[in-house]
Amino acid sequence: MNSSTKKTVYVIRYGDLPCQKNRAVYQRPLYLSKYYDVWYVTSKNSSICEAIKTRSEIYEVPFSAMRNWMGILGVTVWRVFAAIYLACFISRKKSAVIYTFHRDGFLAGGLCKILFPNKVRLICDMQHTPYYYLDAARHSKFSPIKKTVYAILGYMHIMLAKAVLPKADLVCVMSLDYGEGFAKILEEKFKVRKDRLLPIPNGTDLSLLHNNDVEPVMQLDHVPKKYLYAGNIQRERLLQILNIYKAVCLEEADSVLMLCGKITPEAKKLLNLEVNTTNKIRYLGVIDHSDLMRLYGEVDVVLVAIDTERRDHEYSHPGKLFEAMACRKVVVSSDFHLATKIIQHGVNGFIFSKDATQSDIKEVVCAIDDSERANEIGNKAYETASKFDWKILNEVWAARIENLL
Repeated sequence: MNSSTKKTVYVIRYGDLPCQKNRAVYQRPLYLSKYYDVWYVTSKNSSICEAIKTRSEIYEVPFSAMRNWMGILGVTVWRVFAAIYLACFISRKKSAVIYTFHRDGFLAGGLCKILFPNKVRLICDMQHTPYYYLDAARHSKFSPIKKTVYAILGYMHIMLAKAVLPKADLVCVMSLDYGEGFAKILEEKFKVRKDRLLPIPNGTDLSLLHNNDVEPVMQLDHVPKKYLYAGNIQRERLLQILNIYKAVCLEEADSVLMLCGKITPEAKKLLNLEVNTTNKIRYLGVIDHSDLMRLYGEVDVVLVAIDTERRDHEYSHPGKLFEAMACRKVVVSSDFHLATKIIQHGVNGFIFSKDATQSDIKEVVCAIDDSERANEIGNKAYETASKFDWKILNEVWAARIENLL
């Protein structure tokens, strides 16, 4: 990318930025700041990673307390205000390149593009589909009032997407290819032209791999095998994890399951019941990303589970899948879309459907007990994950943006 003629890019990301280096919301603003002057547009008093803060101009939209007044309604009202506020700011510029993340800057970037079509270059990064809210209303255990609110906002979001996305100069979408997943949905349902669409997968940073010289996160002596699940824990995912683990225990009674990540109240009730009946399940809570990267080095198997009833989950690209494979772990995954595309069962990991049999589980246990085969599977997993290194993906992504600008 040519750094001799720097342009200004307005990156819109409201709220706190989780300092997890394997997330696109961290990788892309940081990469842009190498070649452009980045103005990071965010809500007032947001927590921002130091690396982005020191390499960007921070532009805060005020009155962020409004976001907490009435839950999702308060957030929505504030986003409308933020869009108008930013549009007034952009109106004073000769030209502007706006880079938005799905829900955060979608409304603001769209309004600026509609108001100033010849002045604004709009790049939308779609980490979810526009059906996000609508699916949440249908599948979450909300009260009838909350479901209604989510449904109304969901339909409004879809209408907004149909108005904005076809006008965007580039839509980056989390997909492996044009003909599948989110890319297919945006092209067929939201009329995004293929020449303005960039399918690009999620990734992992190979430079963050486990270092054996650091202090362990959790020391468990005399445990034959350690299983780990890391990520958000909803009741549906927890049920999948527990079903696999209970089947594992029939083959390997002394194994231990460790869980870490944000947990919903419904999942916590279920987990407490399980923990009270066995001492083989440990919930570590929400841990720092650097601790998680070390924890990968201490376990034998990483479980990955996705609730595929929602479209966003079916086509999601969980970073934990790439991280675990990059750490040469044996991965046991539920059969969601991405897993079926990149995992060859028994070669670089294992895939299980809800109706997996005990003999299927026994195959995994036998593979793990065979250290030579486990190492071979881990090495194959690394080979697969290395294709999704952020360094490679960012170059592809940046080249498309440079060509656009």
